Amino acid sequence: MEEVKIGDFSQPLVERPESTAPPALAATVPTVPTTPTGPDGTSPAADKLDAAEKRLNEKAKETEEALKPKVDYEALLKREGISMEDAAKIVDDVLFQGHYMETVQISKRISVDFRTRQAKDTARTMVYLEIAKPLYENHFSEVISKHSLAAALERVGEDKFSFPGHSATRDAIEDAFQKRLEYVNNLPDPVLRLLFVKLSKFDEKVRVVLQEGAIENF
Repeated sequence: MEEVKIGDFSQPLVERPESTAPPALAATVPTVPTTPTGPDGTSPAADKLDAAEKRLNEKAKETEEALKPKVDYEALLKREGISMEDAAKIVDDVLFQGHYMETVQISKRISVDFRTRQAKDTARTMVYLEIAKPLYENHFSEVISKHSLAAALERVGEDKFSFPGHSATRDAIEDAFQKRLEYVNNLPDPVLRLLFVKLSKFDEKVRVVLQEGAIENF
């Protein structure tokens, strides 16, 4: 065995033996899967989700729009003091009977029956105004009020009036109207004015109930 001298570096170096430990594993970073894109850079899956969400939003909007008129209509009736049951009766009577009739109290002992007017009643009044040509506004309004009352007045107290059906002749219909108009013209003026007011309220109630789109709420 050769003597090893301190400070003598002439001896060959011994190679370090290779390590037998397994090589260290390279750290891997998990990758987030990406949505496949088409040739134009768009994502088919994302497009489908967007389309589905759009359809849901449109459906919700349609449902909201469908419900809104009914909610608004009910609120309007409530504001006018009209129940949904009364409104439904008015609609049904007009649709299936051709007119709606309501008993209106004039005093504690006297009541009247008003009924909705027909298109021919409006036409009759217009023809009369064209012929009469009233010069003053109050005369014009008086004619309309009296004709409207005569066309709507079915009963006053014990006095009942005739309303020929649709199959009646024109002469019969006009004769019945003229009798009602004569009755109206012979009423005491205070009573006549009171009936004008009551009829106006009746007309307004029917107008509110039968406004555009109202029938669709039933």
